[in-house]
Amino acid sequence: LNLMGKLCGRFKIIPKSFIIQAGAVQRTDDYPVALGGFADIWMGVYGSHDVALKVFRAYRAQRDGTLKEDMKTFCREAVIWRRLRHPNITPFHGIDDKFFPSQLALVCDWMPSGNIVEYLRMSPAANRLKLTLDMAKGLEYLHSVNIRYGDLKSMRTCPHLDNILVNKKQTAWLTDFGLATVYVTRMLSTTSAAAGSMRWMAPELMNPEVLDLAKAEVSLQSDVYALAMVIWEVFTGKLPFQEYKPDAKVMALVLCGTRPWRPVQATPLGLSDDLGSLIQTCWAGDRVYAQQWWT
Repeated sequence: LNLMGKLCGRFKIIPKSFIIQAGAVQRTDDYPVALGGFADIWMGVYGSHDVALKVFRAYRAQRDGTLKEDMKTFCREAVIWRRLRHPNITPFHGIDDKFFPSQLALVCDWMPSGNIVEYLRMSPAANRLKLTLDMAKGLEYLHSVNIRYGDLKSMRTCPHLDNILVNKKQTAWLTDFGLATVYVTRMLSTTSAAAGSMRWMAPELMNPEVLDLAKAEVSLQSDVYALAMVIWEVFTGKLPFQEYKPDAKVMALVLCGTRPWRPVQATPLGLSDDLGSLIQTCWAGDRVYAQQWWT
């Protein structure tokens, strides 16, 4: 799987079988339903599926007709995503290259319930423990096939922009995990880009010296740290470090060892003592792996 992905990335090749036949995907609107930092989201129909078309601005053709360097990663991750099969990973149908001139659109299932923050806002009585297990199982599967997520977090700016979505059966699905790696290296070296992810970011990604690392690199452990932060958010309904607006302040607190507190009102929602202790362990230097969430 990884070998095929690397070869496709190196030579900027997308297998023809990944390209969806012309006319098979139909847009349902003339305008995108969401505008993200690096992608526009359109709604469409593919066969019997309602689908999302994610058009990534980074892949617009340059004036000389060549694609940007990020195309390597796009090709590699598209190949890997297409071959993943798991109940907590968003199904990926293929790539549309017809609707958007000089751009490629990833086609995946549409999530009518939106992202996990929006879903919990609309369904406050939802089973939050089940949703946390869904996320943990999805992440464990990615780790089992040697994929690091890199930028796991919730989003509150738009219901249909997120990397944690909820499907019709109230199951949490991870998405965009492969494409997060397109941006994570850039994010770690760019303060403005990292700012939006700072509240979920492990301390060693902010400053690798805290764990005696030579450089900041996404790892299984940094993914688990971010997962625990999202799970804390699911049970509390609060943004991590919500009381501190400047991200620079959040960064200073995290590097000093400060972590979010556990509110009493989260206990009836399922945040038990055992789960609270597990979250704290995931924020420590010696972290558990994702599969330990349900074992």
